Amino acid sequence: ADGTHDCFSASSCANTAGGYTCSCPDGYAGDGRTCSDVDECADGGHTCDPRAACTNLIGAEGASLGFACECDNTTYPGFEGD
Repeated sequence: ADGTHDCFSASSCANTAGGYTCSCPDGYAGDGRTCSDVDECADGGHTCDPRAACTNLIGAEGASLGFACECDNTTYPGFEGD
């Protein structure tokens, strides 16, 4: 291959016979050429406790999850954890 492709900048590109395929990275959805962040907090794909605030992370940001949970100590004082 000549190193040129039209994959999304963070996608993986794999050479195939006569071409290539693109795959979106973890935390993104799309066809590999166009990828957009999956917002696990908005789509309910998170595992945060109902008393915790969910914060979307762009992609997976090097972590295994595309979101972070934080206890809501304002509404639920005295709770700790993630």
